[in-house]
Amino acid sequence: MILKKTFLASLVTLNAIGSGLMANDDKCEMNCRCEHFSWVGREVNGVPGLIIQCKKELPESIQKIFDDSLERWETYLHENHGDFDIETLIKAVSFAATRNDEAQLRHLLGSTMLLWDVGHVRNINVLTASLIRNSAATSDQIEWQFGPEVRRIVDEMKKFPAEQAPTLSLSAQLIILSDRLQSFMEHKHSSDRISLDEQRKVLHGLRGTSDALEQLYESFLDEAAAKN
Repeated sequence: MILKKTFLASLVTLNAIGSGLMANDDKCEMNCRCEHFSWVGREVNGVPGLIIQCKKELPESIQKIFDDSLERWETYLHENHGDFDIETLIKAVSFAATRNDEAQLRHLLGSTMLLWDVGHVRNINVLTASLIRNSAATSDQIEWQFGPEVRRIVDEMKKFPAEQAPTLSLSAQLIILSDRLQSFMEHKHSSDRISLDEQRKVLHGLRGTSDALEQLYESFLDEAAAKN
């Protein structure tokens, strides 16, 4: 099943993920694969492209979120003439899908897209770490798949609780902020939601991380407080 038609893509980043490459003067092809997807990079007369195919179905509720995410990533890819490592994000979704249940995966995708849509985060290492941070994987496995910077961010988040957010790197703070915001959105009508006071403490510790994410989070907290 073909998920998308053709994307502009960086063949350099495709090569970093690894597999076969054939090239001549006007055409090169590259085949890459992970657990859930395979993709083929092609370049004809200097125009790079990428075709993604689904090998293993995602849960239905996840598939729609993933398709919507792909559309936004594709748009950004075109706007930047292929200078965006979409392949690593696809690989990270597959990595997370094999190591999290459906609810966890939905949360990871949701919080990552908050970083993208609201926080306007385009750093691949931050987005990747956000997608895979709760996955059952060793630090060595993460570094082997995604590099040392992603490993550093994930290790940092595992080592320190959210209450210590002010001491963490900006990358980790962004992920914590989007994670807490996504959790609030998921549980705003649930008794499982942590208290508004506790959430405001976390938000206070994350001031200066992302104005847009902070303002959205604060508006939700104010709305919830007005209803109490």
